[in-house]
Amino acid sequence: MPLVDVASDFRPMCPTPMIDSVSIRNFKCLRSVDVELEPLTVLIGKNDTGKSSFLEALTFFVAAFGETDETPNPQVTHGVNPTDLAVSVRLDGQDYSAGLKGGQGVFGGGSAQIHTNSESDGRLPLRSVRSPYRLDPDRLRMPAQVGVLNGPLPARGDHLVAALDRLPLSRMVQLQKELIARVPTVRELVLVPHQTGSKEITFDLASGGRIPAKAASDGVMLLLAYLAIMFDENAPGLIMIEEPENGIHPKQLEYVVKQLLSLTQREEPVQVIMTTHSPYVLDFVPKESVRVFARNESGDVEVEPFADIEGIADMLSSGYTLGEVWYNTDEDELIRRSGGG
Repeated sequence: MPLVDVASDFRPMCPTPMIDSVSIRNFKCLRSVDVELEPLTVLIGKNDTGKSSFLEALTFFVAAFGETDETPNPQVTHGVNPTDLAVSVRLDGQDYSAGLKGGQGVFGGGSAQIHTNSESDGRLPLRSVRSPYRLDPDRLRMPAQVGVLNGPLPARGDHLVAALDRLPLSRMVQLQKELIARVPTVRELVLVPHQTGSKEITFDLASGGRIPAKAASDGVMLLLAYLAIMFDENAPGLIMIEEPENGIHPKQLEYVVKQLLSLTQREEPVQVIMTTHSPYVLDFVPKESVRVFARNESGDVEVEPFADIEGIADMLSSGYTLGEVWYNTDEDELIRRSGGG
């Protein structure tokens, strides 16, 4: 089935620029990393190599500018002495940075220092940004008040029914078609009254009968949440996702990844950054989009563009897919090939 342009019938009021690069100093395990970003960027690497910390650093940066209602508590690193923390971003040709002095938490007694080389009056030219999505199927199933959700779907997926309820009819029709095409056992998605001012998600089945969201599989609920994100007129200018493969069938994962890629290619694009432990994800993204996180011999995290590492191009030209190259090559070895370690 061809991919649908989930964003073809609305345009934001103002163009939203994309982040070109991020520099991080002393944020959790990230002592000193510089990362070039693409419209879609995929972060790969072993556990405890800083992928999640990278997303959290971006969340801290955005929150310092007041562009999100999330309030992460950053942790400085490396020894007992207070350490200066800094996150710098190049956005649409302009440089912005947020930092802490002496290791004090920005939201607990300390204050962030914000710098910009532009006349931005201390604000970022980004549409709303959320903390990284770590969708929880149990939260997706919960009834919720409708008409009160402001901004994008929350990071854990709370209030999914409210995000669906506010969709314009034309977009809900599109979403329903996509859901039924991916889950043919579903005949219709129905939002039914639950208590005063609230609704719950139910599914009418092709075989007859209706089931509540609590009886639907995790995979169906996760797919529905991704569709809600993609069809939402309040979609953030930057979407960050932790391990989209969790709970998703490989065929549905291919669909989700390709739809996220399509969001980056529309007239008013959304930037997407995701982490993954699934080689399968890499088979659906451009090779230029992948960044490898690994620790060098000193234990510091290094980040390198996957496609630029010695030997990768030869493996790809010999017939390996991007995912197969990753599966068959240790990340630490990749960093050594790049000149790190």
